[in-house]
Amino acid sequence: FRRVLFRSYNYLTGTMGMNSAAASGVMANMYRESRFYVDITNDYGTAYGLCQWYGDRWTNLQNYCNNNGLDWHTLYGQDRKSVV
Repeated sequence: FRRVLFRSYNYLTGTMGMNSAAASGVMANMYRESRFYVDITNDYGTAYGLCQWYGDRWTNLQNYCNNNGLDWHTLYGQDRKSVV
């Protein structure tokens, strides 16, 4: 939990240049959606991951990661797609 929390926050504020308030907003959404479990699915198996990628968003996550040499199952891949 803490690893995901710190890595996501550092990515958002460092690499993406978000201020603390903006990064906290993204993080609050991730917590509400997934409790920071990177590989969680919803009760119906139709949404996946930190942001509960659903439908076309899930497909877009997979395509983005595959096209950029990332693994969509990981924090690293999902963080990068979450702000694109």
